[in-house]
Amino acid sequence: MLLHLGENVSVTKEEIIAIIDYTVFDTAVNKKFIETHSRRNRLEKISGNKKTKSLVLTTQGIYLSPISSGTLQKRSMNGDLLELKS
Repeated sequence: MLLHLGENVSVTKEEIIAIIDYTVFDTAVNKKFIETHSRRNRLEKISGNKKTKSLVLTTQGIYLSPISSGTLQKRSMNGDLLELKS
């Protein structure tokens, strides 16, 4: 099952480590964490020109999403996930 993070980006539920409210995460120490992942090409800002509302930490990297952390968490808990079709 896939969780839609915004734009055309989705990740599997199994990949997700944490979904964090970006306003809580937006500190000097955490910005360094984000910069490090950006330099290693493990950061994807999918919010485009929209305000970043959540940070999704996965086994593959970090995603900055325009969808609120609460909405993403509810979707993942309620089973509102996209189904992979073969």
